[in-house]
Amino acid sequence: MRKNNGFGTTKAIFHKLDDIEVFPVTNEQLDQLEKGSSSDLFLEIGLCLVSVFASFFCSLVVLEFSNTPKAFVFFLIVCILSGLLSVIMLLLWHRSRKDKSDIITKIRSQAKED
Repeated sequence: MRKNNGFGTTKAIFHKLDDIEVFPVTNEQLDQLEKGSSSDLFLEIGLCLVSVFASFFCSLVVLEFSNTPKAFVFFLIVCILSGLLSVIMLLLWHRSRKDKSDIITKIRSQAKED
């Protein structure tokens, strides 16, 4: 039994485990897993840029820029840049998204070799 801070007691129930599997992991692999991959950042930036692209594209389609050609050029440049950068970021994410799963696969294969 465990006494909580003024909320009474809590009963802890432990269940028996049949097997526990232990994998050998190097410090380098732990550091890589802890640091995470850059693919998450690529995905976040890419999705943000897709949103910017969609917003400016909708503005280009809906608004009339007959009186303000400078505004049209600005919207067009932002639309093109955000579209290109979002495609680049999403391609980088797609290429690097398997980093974490590769580390885990390597750890599992080390356990099978032993």
